[in-house]
Amino acid sequence: RSLRSPPQTAGERTAATMAAAAKKEFAKMTSMLLATTRFTLGHYRAQMQSSFDSKSWRMNLPGLSQSPEALQHKDELKVLNAFTDEELEDADIVKGLRLRRVSKQTGKDEEAIRAVLGRYKEMHVMHNFLHTRHLSGLSLPTSPEEAQELILLHPAYRDALATTQVRERAKFRAIARQRRGR
Repeated sequence: RSLRSPPQTAGERTAATMAAAAKKEFAKMTSMLLATTRFTLGHYRAQMQSSFDSKSWRMNLPGLSQSPEALQHKDELKVLNAFTDEELEDADIVKGLRLRRVSKQTGKDEEAIRAVLGRYKEMHVMHNFLHTRHLSGLSLPTSPEEAQELILLHPAYRDALATTQVRERAKFRAIARQRRGR
């Protein structure tokens, strides 16, 4: 009787490969976030572009270029590319007329623009969290799940993240109501 584990199925190997790739992608994102002391919308755009470029070969496979994830990624990049240099440096100024201009320029409604800004703010929270842990000499998370667990344990970061997630859920409820015709 062998002490070795039974051979893995193709699905198990694929899952293990995907998990390893996700960890590698998270490590890359962590390095990028730690490389800057002030995370801006411009950094977020560069990260999204880099992520899109690294996935581009997959986006060319039949069926994947039209997947919801790919379409959302393309839409988000379209919005991020519509911001001015000034807005990329200070996302807090994107309000009112600036929001309308980006909406008009991209063909997306203002809620979609706010959703992109909300995802940027979530990444900004992650940047601040990782930077604080790094400067304090604490260990850094090795996966998105571990990072989220650690963030939820810290009241200041938990509250900041919850605020953006509440707005995001409200947006999806409003879209669902709109589609139902209410």
